[in-house]
Amino acid sequence: MNNILVVGVNHTTAPIEMREKMALSTDKMKEVLAVLYRYLGPNVVLSTCNRTEIYSIGEDPLKDSQKLVQFLSDYHHMPRGEFTSRIYTHVHEEAIRHLFHVTCGLDSMIFGEEQILAQVRRALEAAESNGSLRSPLAHVFRQALRVGKRARTETGISRYAVSVSHACVELAQQVLGDLGNKTVLIISAGEMGKLTGKIVRDSGATNIFVTNRTYERAVALAKQLNGQAVPFSDLPQTLVNTDMVVSATGAPSFILNQDMVVDVMKQRAGRPIIFIDIAVPRDIDPEVGKLENVCLYNIDDLQAFSQANLDERKREGLRVETIVDFEVARALRWWNNLRVKPTIIELRERAEKVRETELNKTLKKLSNLTPEQQERLDAMTKAIIKKMLHNPTIFLKDEDRGYRYLPVLRELFGLEDGKN
Repeated sequence: MNNILVVGVNHTTAPIEMREKMALSTDKMKEVLAVLYRYLGPNVVLSTCNRTEIYSIGEDPLKDSQKLVQFLSDYHHMPRGEFTSRIYTHVHEEAIRHLFHVTCGLDSMIFGEEQILAQVRRALEAAESNGSLRSPLAHVFRQALRVGKRARTETGISRYAVSVSHACVELAQQVLGDLGNKTVLIISAGEMGKLTGKIVRDSGATNIFVTNRTYERAVALAKQLNGQAVPFSDLPQTLVNTDMVVSATGAPSFILNQDMVVDVMKQRAGRPIIFIDIAVPRDIDPEVGKLENVCLYNIDDLQAFSQANLDERKREGLRVETIVDFEVARALRWWNNLRVKPTIIELRERAEKVRETELNKTLKKLSNLTPEQQERLDAMTKAIIKKMLHNPTIFLKDEDRGYRYLPVLRELFGLEDGKN
């Protein structure tokens, strides 16, 4: 029987140093999905700052999970022993429940955050566009997106949520005070950069700069923020007059190192600067944080700033769990019906073939029957078959037992190995 399988690491099982090693770049997702397909076939990859997860479908969870672990080892050139203790594996019902928790924000570093919905949607779209997705898994992912929306519509979990971007601003305000007279630099033109920039602007900051390796993208975001774009090559000089830096690129390695910041600080005459690195892999060398008058925070540091309204969010989380329980049961019913549907069809076809064969034999012996009588006999035999198969069909559709008895039923009715 096929099952959904998820293998991954997240902020609860691995520190940022490990998560950045395990990250699968969204810029290279087409390549990642193509390579992964050779290991285990159809899959969805969800890689964010807080998690790297691979969802797939297989018949042998233990064997298949080992294939996924081997993929991670081969792709990242990491010995399995370096990360296997950080890996979690969920099979079928628990995999579905985990995915629903993710889309509802229950499994996020910042409880209840909303950005994960868009990230899951992009993961699904990437898998579909790459042709690396089988329809049952796509169905469950689309249901997961609906569950995430339902949680935020029917409960107050998003009302009390504090996003990573909000946490950035809260942290900066705690360190710098009012941002109204501060200069802020956003190093990113992606979704996280856009959201953080808007929150910075709404907090009162008026002197906002944006830079990106693609200058046109920086210009587009700066226009939305009523800010100013600067070429990426001007980054060091821009830092000289910046109070707060938020970096959220998808770069595979550091874009700011200690030597660069040392040169910048020499020109700042002792004025402090705060760096908030919300990228995974990290954009800023951790050594930068050791410099005088430099404050450096990464994605894990932001968790402490998500505690506001935590009690309220936890209470709303209990309401979300009720929704998740209902939706998991619905997903399992759909999946089990999907499993038994081919057998139900075969069973009915087998019965119909027997009925037609025996009816034709009988009609040949009763050649004196009128067309009307023949029709009545045909209708009667169809009714007998329908009633005889009613209970087996209902039993097969039973979400708790039916699919487990598929092999026995197929053998009893001669459906094994294409028998007829």
